[in-house]
Amino acid sequence: GTGGGASATTSGSGAAGGEATYACASLGDPCTTCLSLRCQESYCACQQSPECAALANCYLLCAAGDRGCEQTCLTAHEAGISDSFLEGGCASELCRVQCPSRGPVSLCETCLFSRCAADMNACIADPSCRALRACADACKAGDAVCEERCAAQYEDGGQAAGRVAACEGDVCRAACEGG
Repeated sequence: GTGGGASATTSGSGAAGGEATYACASLGDPCTTCLSLRCQESYCACQQSPECAALANCYLLCAAGDRGCEQTCLTAHEAGISDSFLEGGCASELCRVQCPSRGPVSLCETCLFSRCAADMNACIADPSCRALRACADACKAGDAVCEERCAAQYEDGGQAAGRVAACEGDVCRAACEGG
């Protein structure tokens, strides 16, 4: 390819001369340049999803650490959540220096965002479900009293959290055991 090596598709040849081959074009900043090279699958999935791209643009309007603004973006762009979190997980692992604002995603969450995407999107878009999951995750393993207290405190999120838990048990049990 020409123009700095960024092209819309990966070609079978053309990288032999040491030129970087991008699966999806970088936006020209250090973070997306790293993502386009080291996190191609998740970066391209987000780039090709209008809702993931809209979620990323919405986040740019939020002040650092403004959880209320971030939740508004998540609620408004539910369909882009899984792609965004998977991209962020790769970024935090392989592009940490270039993408310092991206947080890690656990093995369990990676499975849930990959294999239970619709249920996870619905839960993360719902502030009550998200709070319920965070509360329950803070409970010690097997502490039913703690988990019941979370369920009572965030009752409105119970249905969506239940769907995530069911999918987790069905398809992500191994990835989610012990955490």
